[in-house]
Amino acid sequence: MSAAAAVATTTPAAGRYRVATAADGPALAAMLRDNPMDGPITLALEREPDYFAAGRLFGEDTSVIAETADGDPVGMYGCAMWDSYLNGLPQRCAYLHGLRVNTAYRRRLRWLRDGYASIPRLAPRWNEAACCFTSVASDNQQARRLLEAGLGSLPRYVSQGEMVTLLLPARRGRSHGLLRQARREDVPAICELHRRHAQGWQFAPCLDEAWLRGLTPAHGLALENFWLHEQDGEPRFCAALWDQRHCKQTVARGYHGVLRWLRPGYNLWARMARRVPLPLVGERMEHVFIAFAAFADDAPLMLRCLEELLAHVAPMRASSAVLGLSARHPLLRLAQRRFRPLHYRTCIETVTWPNQDEPVLDGRPVQPEVALL
Repeated sequence: MSAAAAVATTTPAAGRYRVATAADGPALAAMLRDNPMDGPITLALEREPDYFAAGRLFGEDTSVIAETADGDPVGMYGCAMWDSYLNGLPQRCAYLHGLRVNTAYRRRLRWLRDGYASIPRLAPRWNEAACCFTSVASDNQQARRLLEAGLGSLPRYVSQGEMVTLLLPARRGRSHGLLRQARREDVPAICELHRRHAQGWQFAPCLDEAWLRGLTPAHGLALENFWLHEQDGEPRFCAALWDQRHCKQTVARGYHGVLRWLRPGYNLWARMARRVPLPLVGERMEHVFIAFAAFADDAPLMLRCLEELLAHVAPMRASSAVLGLSARHPLLRLAQRRFRPLHYRTCIETVTWPNQDEPVLDGRPVQPEVALL
């Protein structure tokens, strides 16, 4: 971290924004836990027991904490940096995430305004980013209207497309003898297949051979968690089953409406119908990620590969696998019909500050890696 990035920015009326340190971990984790996302199911995206462990999985991640002059926590955000494909070329991109504001300080525009103003000053290597993007729940119309309006000194959010995140039931898995676990000698072929696939999408990450070879148990991912399908000696499908539950959890914090009463009956039906069960309030969802998926255009074959991948999820003591697909992905409807998943939709938006030019994208569909978001 540079010395400049560690300097807190101070606004006399509101307080200060500073790069979070290890001592702030409990406060940051509490803000994630205490400020869940509303919906039919209230979900908290938590980072326990070490808040900062999730930020060390891929690329660089900086967390910023906002606090009053007395040191009371007001809110937080994160800014992650990694290489992604833009218009078919690898570019350094920034991803904004984890925006939370404690209840007592909501509806105070100055915190939002000053928070955005702090990002270019506090995020390391911000000037290297070719583009900044984020994700916003598609049905959060109130937030989208505010952010997309580009009011005053606030940055302008522009929707670039929609992602559909699927929770594929592990019970839908079936072995077809198509897949094998990756070995160290497969690393170049995995990266090449992923590159050819990722270049066709906006914000797909660049997969690096050195990162793959350097995976450790701290990542919750090893090379043998990558699975390959080959034809005539060439890989046609690859994907990893990435278990991040040791540092990132999705926890049910409440159910609304009829779901409050129907959850036990739904779960009984879900077990018979091979659907994804719903956890008790306070329990996490037991899922792993299908990450860095890359495949050829043979849709029936790819569905069978996904089906076989799901057969390896239950032994990981998980009930579902999370797969993010562009709303324009040709596999999306086929996967929805085959696996009957739960799903939610998010808008992928570019974020541009008033003194910046908006990025010019060439119309390729958005496809960031949901395991990194």
